[in-house]
Amino acid sequence: MAGKYALVVSLVCAFCAVGATPVLGDWYDDFSDGSYFRVPPGPWDPCDPNWTVGTPVGAFHAFADANDGALRMYIQPAILYGVIIAAVDEGFDEDPNTSPYWFDDSAPHYILSWVQWQDPNFGAAALAMHASWDDWRFYVLESEWPDGTPSQRLITAVAEAQDWREVPDGGSQVEEPNLDRWNGFWMLLQFISDGDPNNSYLCADAWNGNKYDWDGMWPLYHHILTGWPDANESPYLTDGWCGIISYCFQESTGPNTPAWLRSDIRFDNVEARWGYWGDQFPATTLTLKLKDANTVILEPNLPQYAKGQVVVCDAVCNGTKAFKKWTIKGPNDESDPLYQIIVDTNEVLYLTMAGDYLLKATCKCGGGGIEPFAAMVLLMLGLTVVIRRLT
Repeated sequence: MAGKYALVVSLVCAFCAVGATPVLGDWYDDFSDGSYFRVPPGPWDPCDPNWTVGTPVGAFHAFADANDGALRMYIQPAILYGVIIAAVDEGFDEDPNTSPYWFDDSAPHYILSWVQWQDPNFGAAALAMHASWDDWRFYVLESEWPDGTPSQRLITAVAEAQDWREVPDGGSQVEEPNLDRWNGFWMLLQFISDGDPNNSYLCADAWNGNKYDWDGMWPLYHHILTGWPDANESPYLTDGWCGIISYCFQESTGPNTPAWLRSDIRFDNVEARWGYWGDQFPATTLTLKLKDANTVILEPNLPQYAKGQVVVCDAVCNGTKAFKKWTIKGPNDESDPLYQIIVDTNEVLYLTMAGDYLLKATCKCGGGGIEPFAAMVLLMLGLTVVIRRLT
């Protein structure tokens, strides 16, 4: 396995040698391994990224763990407020030329997460992008209790020098009174840009139910440079990492709250990807059939997939049988003239979801069984991502 890791690293370095920087970016984590660290430790893995938890700010007590299959971040402030941030980065790596988790303003991208309050009466959650550990600046989407009232609001803001400044044009917040804090809901922050600050926007939404139940509307849609009284004050952030935040403020709680405030929030199915969230709809499905195979290892293994998402498939054969072929049917209905059946004999299949597929794994007698190598599959997935920035 060490040799396979070395192969992947050498291929990535080969990209660098010819003058292009592989800004891989895309990642996803459902914390199914019970950890927010990469398991096992090794090179970049888009389906099991490595999280860094920053030093809690203003904390009397704080912790982060993923023991129950979600990243739980708890903070109890010492005085008026407390903040704990977790980010997918490479150990506080601030160099966009070396960090595989870096996003910039060259193209649209987003961060999405399911969030759940352990106690719906306390705390707030936020998504961050274009963030930096050095100067504590980022674009942020928040969901909190405003003024202690039983409703939520989403705020698109910029934090600089620990001053979380709300965009001042009045179009940066919206009341969302029906979000289900107890059972969890989805938060989404979208960045739209072509590299020109004048063409850059922040969009945001939150909704209950399924990940793909989004209605296609942006209740928050903000031109980043618009609304600042002083043009020199308008902060345009070109790049950075993406992360999640759990925090609480004394002034954002009700009049009958206890002396010790807290924020206790779980984040799950967190993803940051290049592209526009709405372009991936409707969601697609992958149906599996097996012939003389025990199972098919999928990364990521999801009930539904966004259009354009790459799924890595590795078949595990029965006994001493050897892999024979994949049969791929779809992505359209059989009555559609474009319906197609494709046969692929590669042991590891990279399937780009363009619609609903039926995937059959066939094994045959003789030759010895295939040893599954899911870790290798995870690493190789990173090589399918497009190189997005040239030096």
